Amino acid sequence: MKKALLLFLILLISTLTFASCSLFDSDEHTPEGVIYRISTDKTYAEVVGYDGTMAEVEIAEEYGGLPVKNIYDSAFRGNKTITSVVIPDSVTSIGGGAFAYCSALTSVVIPNSVTSIGTGAFYGGNSLQFNEYGNCKYLGNSSNPYLVLIEASNKDMSSYEIHNYARVILENAFYCCSLTSVVIPDSVTSVGDYAFRGCNSLTSVVMGNSVTNIGQAVFYDCYSLNEITVDEKNEYYKSIEGNLYTKDGKTLLQYAIGKTSTEFSIPNSVTSIGKWAFYGCSRITSVIIPESVTYISDYAFWNCSCLTSIIIPDSVTSIGEGAFLNCSALTSIVIGASVTSIGEGAFMCNSLNQITVTEENAFYKSIEGNLYTKDGKKLLQYAIGKDATEFYIPDSVTSIGDRAFENCSALTSVVIPDSVTHIDQYAFKSCTSLTSVVIPDSVTSIDNYAFVKCSALTSAIIGNSVTSIGNYAFYGCDSLTSVVIPDSVTSIGNYAFYYCDALTDVYYTGSEEEWSKISISEYNEELQNATIHYNYVSAE
Repeated sequence: MKKALLLFLILLISTLTFASCSLFDSDEHTPEGVIYRISTDKTYAEVVGYDGTMAEVEIAEEYGGLPVKNIYDSAFRGNKTITSVVIPDSVTSIGGGAFAYCSALTSVVIPNSVTSIGTGAFYGGNSLQFNEYGNCKYLGNSSNPYLVLIEASNKDMSSYEIHNYARVILENAFYCCSLTSVVIPDSVTSVGDYAFRGCNSLTSVVMGNSVTNIGQAVFYDCYSLNEITVDEKNEYYKSIEGNLYTKDGKTLLQYAIGKTSTEFSIPNSVTSIGKWAFYGCSRITSVIIPESVTYISDYAFWNCSCLTSIIIPDSVTSIGEGAFLNCSALTSIVIGASVTSIGEGAFMCNSLNQITVTEENAFYKSIEGNLYTKDGKKLLQYAIGKDATEFYIPDSVTSIGDRAFENCSALTSVVIPDSVTHIDQYAFKSCTSLTSVVIPDSVTSIDNYAFVKCSALTSAIIGNSVTSIGNYAFYGCDSLTSVVIPDSVTSIGNYAFYYCDALTDVYYTGSEEEWSKISISEYNEELQNATIHYNYVSAE
């Protein structure tokens, strides 16, 4: 009786668990094959997939008594059956890659209600029938065949009048066009990622009053752009001295990088410097960041090739990934007291020789011009512009961070102390003068890409505690002739020694039988074709 009761309870709990889980699994498969999902706030539905067999698909205007407002990212991606899709008036946005690689797709009816289309929504492999207007291709419907501007069919045009019924300009629509000026009409609500990428002759842009969404890096590589004007009636964006901001002036979205001025003071209204905001600005030598700024976004100053120094004020709390990446003239940077987060590769600049952190900062510190966590346990960024050929990592360090030495061309020798237990990915990538490396016994793993493309590296000694050598760890070390691998190693990742064409000798501290048990992943022929010296004992 007790066993029967126990079994009943187990079945009951399992049933209740399944039922409770299903309450959160709101994806529903309809007989037509369209998969819908109710939003978490129960105010709308969206299309998240398709598992039907019908060639002609018509999306419902309502699902579960709620309007269908969105077609989710990649919802129909890669489908080889559907030939046409009718989207109802309830839908306002189409996600990135929603119809990408739908090879049989010839027709999509897009309603006027759509105001936003994600990156790559119609990318690759389809047979969509476009409408031509001037030198551009459009998608739309019977009442508005020019709703979505897909791409320019003539890259050599110097001017183009966008159809005044267009609502959406897709990503890369004018890629590498010879345009000198652009007027975005009041009908347009959304401009996609990289829409004017590579328009090197573009000097001015006028933006209409209806734009509510501007994608990332819309003016990427527009090196002549010196004037962005926004209609005063626009409720989302505005222009200040020819640069683009959010309407409240709090985010600087795009500095017109074609301006001839060498200095720029960011207005005191700004609290955030947007992603790619100054990308590729080749004239500015000095940017003054005011105390109002709290956030510097990813790649904000990437490739600002003339910027020589930067002071990050105490107000800033976060510096994004690659924020100052490849600022080739940048020699010094001062980090204020409030910074709590620094993204990967933020200061990877070939001339940078001095990183200074305010003593009051509770998260970071500087030692001899290099960047560490406050406790000194992690080396985050070696100032790779230093001309020293040798570097001794301090004994306090237990971890060498992602990309810490990447692209350092001067160092021929780095001494890693016994305190270090982990070497992160890309840590020494493209250290082209590094000739040898000794990884101490304290290190337990070598992360992916750790020494990739260290082209001068001739020998590597891996310590006795390392259990795994990551993917691409020594990829492209084409001068590497010998490596010592301990019997502690149990796995060697994909491409770990690929393109190590000079590798002739592997000194293994274990037996031939132990070597055969190592999991060696694909594309390590150079390692396996080398002469393996078993039971190696160091001369030290």
